[in-house]
Amino acid sequence: MRNIISFSLVLFCVCAITLAGCGKNNGADSPGQGSSADVEKFLDDYEKFIDEYCKSADKFSGSSMTEKAKLLQNVAVKGQEMQKYSNEAIAVQASMSDDAKERLEEIRKRADECSEKFQKM
Repeated sequence: MRNIISFSLVLFCVCAITLAGCGKNNGADSPGQGSSADVEKFLDDYEKFIDEYCKSADKFSGSSMTEKAKLLQNVAVKGQEMQKYSNEAIAVQASMSDDAKERLEEIRKRADECSEKFQKM
């Protein structure tokens, strides 16, 4: 029982750290405004990352407690990458076309849906 409580606490902390920074910009690693080609490349990379992130979320949500403990390190890394993409999205959003902003919003919605899977035990 004590191990389950410890695991739950660690998982909660990882999820809290992951979600705390989504949509916020701390000013670090911001690429600034870019050309439309830069924006498209960013959106392609972000979408590819979210595809991987969602696969990890599916794997995590379908795992036993023992398997989840083994996957926690990967969850933490994905959370850090998610923060990086969130910061970059904020930095380039001002230079996005309406179509690009719409695509970004769709990617963010998928990311939020997948993040919820990491929070469910």
